Parts: sequence; C-alpha cells; structure tokens
Amino acid sequence: SNTGLRTLRIPGEAYSLSFIGGTYAALGDYSLGRDYLEQSLVLIKQTNDLRGEANTISALGAVENRLGNTDKAFDYYQKALKVFQETGEKNGEASALSNLAEIYWLRNDKQKSVENYEKSLAIYKNVNFREGEADALSNLGFIYEFTGNADKALNNHNLSLQIYRLLGTQSGEVRALYGIARINYIRGNLDESLAKLETAINLIENIRARIASTELRTSYLSNYQQLYKFYIDLLMQINKNKPSQGFDARALQASERARARGLLDILNEARADIRQGIEPSLLERERKLQQQLNAKDAERKRAKTPPQIEKIEQEIRKLTADFQLLQAEIKQKSPRYSALTQPQPIGLKEIQAMLDADTLLLEYSLGETNSYLWLVSNNSLKTFILPKQETIENQARLFYASVKNPDNELKTNKIVADLSKILLEPIAAELGNNRLLIVADGALSYIPFAALSAPHSRLSTSDSPLITTNEIVYMPSASALSALRNEATGRNSATKAIAVLADPVFDATDTRVNSTTAQVQNSTLKTAQRDAGYDSSQPLPRLPKTRAEATTILELAANMEKKIAIDFEANRATVTNPEMSNYRIIHFATHGLLNSQHPEFSGIVLSMVNEKGQPQDGFLRLNEVYNLKFPADLVVLSACQTAL
Repeated sequence: SNTGLRTLRIPGEAYSLSFIGGTYAALGDYSLGRDYLEQSLVLIKQTNDLRGEANTISALGAVENRLGNTDKAFDYYQKALKVFQETGEKNGEASALSNLAEIYWLRNDKQKSVENYEKSLAIYKNVNFREGEADALSNLGFIYEFTGNADKALNNHNLSLQIYRLLGTQSGEVRALYGIARINYIRGNLDESLAKLETAINLIENIRARIASTELRTSYLSNYQQLYKFYIDLLMQINKNKPSQGFDARALQASERARARGLLDILNEARADIRQGIEPSLLERERKLQQQLNAKDAERKRAKTPPQIEKIEQEIRKLTADFQLLQAEIKQKSPRYSALTQPQPIGLKEIQAMLDADTLLLEYSLGETNSYLWLVSNNSLKTFILPKQETIENQARLFYASVKNPDNELKTNKIVADLSKILLEPIAAELGNNRLLIVADGALSYIPFAALSAPHSRLSTSDSPLITTNEIVYMPSASALSALRNEATGRNSATKAIAVLADPVFDATDTRVNSTTAQVQNSTLKTAQRDAGYDSSQPLPRLPKTRAEATTILELAANMEKKIAIDFEANRATVTNPEMSNYRIIHFATHGLLNSQHPEFSGIVLSMVNEKGQPQDGFLRLNEVYNLKFPADLVVLSACQTAL
C-alpha cells in the first residue's frame, strides 16, 4: 500500500536529510544545516530507529554549539549519550562523550573535559574506530597544549596525523598539522612550525577550490580564519629574527589570502560571463527559483505569529540553498567557467605596481596576541605591531556607539582620539598628504577612518579629522582592487559623462501624483522596510534633498553629456534601459534597504507609482543589481546604510 511504501521510505529520507544537514554544517552553513537536521529528526521519530535518532540529535547539538547555544548543545549531547548507552552503540557513546567534553571545556571545567575525552578515546580504541580515535587524540592534544603539557600534546597530534593520513581525511590532517605547528611555535621552532602550517593551508586551499558554490566556499574558509591569523603572526615573528628575508611581505600576502576571497571569485566569474552557452532550461529554473524566493519574502511579511514566521524563514533558507546549488550547477556546466582558474591573492610586488607615488596602502590584521599594520608605498614596505584584537575592537565599538549617539562631545572626542592613537599614530610621519587606501579587519570595517583624528605631525593637529589632510579610499582587499582593474582591462569605455537618479516617488499620497489613489502595498518593499528598521505601516519618506544633490552634481558636469532622472522617471525602467550603459558615472540618490539576515532581499528603492498613482514595482533587488550591465567607471549609492 501507499502507507507501507511511505513507511519504508522514511528512513531513507531521514538519513538523506541528516547527511545533507551535516554537510552544510561541515561547510560552515550552520543555520541551513540545522533546518535539514530538524526535518530529519521529525521523520526518524516516526520509526523505531533509536540509534538514528540519537545520531541526528547529536548532530543538532554540534550545530547549536557552533551557533553559540552551548546550553542547548549540552542538552542534546546528554540525550544522545543516554540513548547510545542504552542501545549499546559504542561509537555513538564515544562521540557523545567527546562532544560533552568540548562543552565542559567551554564552561572552564577542565577536569571533566579531560575525563570525557579520555573515556571517548578508550572506547574508540576498543572498537577499532580509527577516525574517532584520531579525533579524540587531536582534541586531547589541544587540551594538553592549553594546560601546559607540550610533550603529551605533540605526541597526540603526531599520532592523530598518522591516522588521518592513513584514512585520507584531509580536514583532520589540517587540524593535526595546526596542532603540531602550535607546539613548535611555543617551543621556538618557528621554521618547523611554518612548514607544518603551510602544508595545512595548502590543503585548505585545495579543498576550497573543489567547492563550486561561492557561498559555501566562503563559509568553508570562514572556519579557518583563526588558522590564517596564526599564520600571519608566525610569519611576523620569524620576520623579527630575519628582518631582511621578506617574511613581512609573506605575512601581507597571507593577510590577502584570508580575506575577500568570495568577492575575487565573483569578479573573476563576472568577467567571463559564465552564463553564455548555458542550457535555457537551467536559466529558466534559476528565474523560477528567484520568483519563488520573492514570493516567500512577500509571504513572510503577511505572517502574524512567530511559528509562522519561523516556518517561512526555514522555507526561504531551503529555497536559497536550492538557488545556490543551481548556480553551482550552472558553473559546472558552463564552458567559460571550466576554463577559469581560481583567482589568486596578489603579493607585495603586484600591490606596489598598482600604487602611484601619492598613494599608500594601509592593511590591518587583528590577531589574538598581536595585531599588525602593513604600510605599502610604490617602492617600500613598513610593518607595525599594534595591540591585540580584543583591545582594538573594544575601542572601535566605543567609537561606533559614541559617534552614532553623541550625547557627550568631550567623551566622544576622547574616544576618537584614543582609537586614532592606536591606528594612526605609529605611522604619523609616513602619511603626509597621500591618498590612503585602507583595508580594514574585523570591527574596524565599521569605522569611518575619515573621522579619526589626524595624528600629530607637521601637517596637522590632533583635533583635525583625517579627511582634512588625506583622501580616503576603502577596499575589502588589495587583491580585489587588482581584480577590478583586470575586469576593466579591454572594456569599451562609456561615451557619456554622468547619469543621476534622484527623488523618486514612493507613494500615491505624494503631492507629485496627479490623482489620489490608495497607498501602494508592495509586500516585498514592506518586508524590506521592516527589516531595515523602517515602520512598514507607513510609506517611505520622500527625500527632497536628493533633488538638490542631483542638480548640484550636474552643475559640476557642465558642457558634458549627462542625464537626470527625477520624480517618476527615477524608476526601474530607466535603470534597466540599455541606454544607461552609455554613462561613465551613475549616481543613485534614494533609499537603500539592507537585510542582513537575507542579503538577497536587500535593494534600492525607485519610484513605486506612476504619474497617476498606479502602483509599479520600483524595488531593485540585489540579484537584479548583480545582473545589470554597466561598463561604468563609478557607481555611487547615496543612501542610508550603503557602507554596510
């Protein structure tokens, strides 16, 4: 019967969902991994498969732990341990003990942590489960390091490395090599530490290159940021002992390898136009999935209760994953994509070749024990040691909060001066009036360097903002600048000067509308408003000053070919018209709405009604922006939150 077939199918579906969830979690997408695991748990509870249920519960515990929900993770692990012990599942019992040991360590209960890891190791050895044995050895290795027993730590890491290599488990090999590198660093064997760490990083890069999805590639690399930070610190420590052998330049390149890699991939793919030659059916599936995502976003707006909202959020995450996987399939089947090679971050010589005599690169890297600043000109490299990440980020957060809500001017000025002293004073004598190309890190990405105090020098006083003496340019990495320049090479330059879109009409109640109609109820826009912190029950406020902004800009472009699109003409049709590709500069002065949870629903708001007040779709979403063909030299987003 159908019921019988359904019963037979449940375990297969449950295990498939569990495997998919575990894979997403392993690649760093923990929220989506949790969604699949929760679906698996619902199905598997309909069977009598207690071991399968315990395995899924244990995997959910691991996800909650990575999401920072350690109490919830602990409860999951205890439930799993109980079932494994009752059913005699020794591998599961050992795994649950290891997981609980990690939580005990996070709770600073070192004794229980060691006890659980050692129990786990004994079980794995007894049942001859080599991968579990290697994991337990590795975990104990890190604990022995942190408790000061370097000999036992090194022995454990070496044993785990042997097993991981025997099994061909590359992720485990990375972990073991990292542990061995740390012990050698502690003992002062810096060259040996470097050799092990570079082997680990090469493995990470090889694994990353085999992942087709840009998003999963990014989340995978984010799991190893701590390792890259250690690599930078190690190279800089070696540079102290061998100051003229280029280790500071290698550390700079390591910093580039750690950041903005996903952006480099996207720029590389965009240049190749990888959709050329793709089957129309794949592109049609992509279009339909995008429509489904937009519809779900609208449904999310109409949801009333938290359970309804959470259910729709799960569906959105699932559709987003399907969309990403389809894009990965398009890449794999693209003749142009197959010809691409992975873009590599650039080194010192390539960076210097990009800089003119009036530009300096300031690249910051925040680390656990030390932070670093590389100051690069077109013919020199200087490095500076800064305070640790915690110190700098605490000061950066104080700065961000104080300038957002400046209730005490003296206090704000003091906070600004303190952060400026950390970030700029070490290089005061170097800055001059040069253009500064700034590559920030961590919480520094939220800081407008232009508002920092110019450091003491013959050119400025401490209470002058840096913008008064230096032009400021921000980049996610120096390699991104190189990729952008490569993308522009050989491209035909637009022939006209500038197009400005400003002061759109957002609502039928606007006085510019000829007839009175009901307010526009565009659910996608309303959702975007709510997510961006606007009252979605009210129309977006008009921005009349953007009109003055537009006309003033165009006055500066006298005797040039230009275009102004204001009022109703500042609409989607204008932006998507091929004529826009004729302008070297395109300037948007309107509302920008940011959705940090679902970035794909972010966008730019253009005119939402026509001259008669009739509704039209004027919300230009992120995926639509991505597919615009603008051979422009400069696109300006003049709106709230565009820096974010």
